[in-house]
Amino acid sequence: MQRKLILMGGKTHVISLPAQWVRKFNISKGQEVSIKENDNQLIISTQDHPKSKSIIIEYNQNKILKAYQLGYDEIIIKHPKIKELQHLVNNYLSGFEIIKSESFTCIIKSIFEIKPDELNNMIKRILLLLSSDTQFNKETALKLIYTSKRIINKFGQSSFNQSLILYNLLSKLEENPKDTNSTYETYQKFEAKKLSINDNLQGDMLSLVLC
Repeated sequence: MQRKLILMGGKTHVISLPAQWVRKFNISKGQEVSIKENDNQLIISTQDHPKSKSIIIEYNQNKILKAYQLGYDEIIIKHPKIKELQHLVNNYLSGFEIIKSESFTCIIKSIFEIKPDELNNMIKRILLLLSSDTQFNKETALKLIYTSKRIINKFGQSSFNQSLILYNLLSKLEENPKDTNSTYETYQKFEAKKLSINDNLQGDMLSLVLC
């Protein structure tokens, strides 16, 4: 990651912080960060950690999937169907495990997160899997789609438009797994920065509600 120095007031040199890092740690104007000098390196850090989000819902597979995609770290489920829930967690919720199971309440929680910088590799993997028409590949791709949506909702991209474009691409693949060719062409444009919010695939984006 490269940043250009900006000279302010003829004396002060300034660099911008990565937007994704700022959002991840909820850093706001006026907040202090730590700067440590190490030879030719300056290490910028914050002692804060991303806030953990928790939600309580009645057992419903769609609701659980949506809570996962929206970035919740802990999902408390009332009146769970344990066997169905275990299958859902094992097959579709990357990084989640059941940590508490009782008759009327079950808690599933994030024990690790996929790194946000893996998102583009995951999308390429999804497109590759869907190009091969097997049920196993479709299910694996669907798991990666859910994980990718979680990354976007939780960490975002460098701009809202980028997040929206990628999210819409994933939604298109989820709805129509066979439409990989046009989606791949669109993704190539995105990678080459030749895709804008007004291009063909983004025509219906303004009405899209995330999850």
